[in-house]
Amino acid sequence: MEKAIELYTLGSAYAEFTEDRKGMIKEGYLGDIVIFNEDLMTIPHDRIMSAKVDYTIVGGKVVYKR
Repeated sequence: MEKAIELYTLGSAYAEFTEDRKGMIKEGYLGDIVIFNEDLMTIPHDRIMSAKVDYTIVGGKVVYKR
């Protein structure tokens, strides 16, 4: 799961040549984030697809709240 998240975030930023400002949570980087109701790193793999998004934050603003 850790590798999948890395490829989805930092890998995507690298693919679009924006890894200097996107792809990780770091001071000075763009920080859009999705918060799930479960820890994707610790739940059994067969439950990942049923995890629900609690919040989506884009540009510092909550754009979705379950």
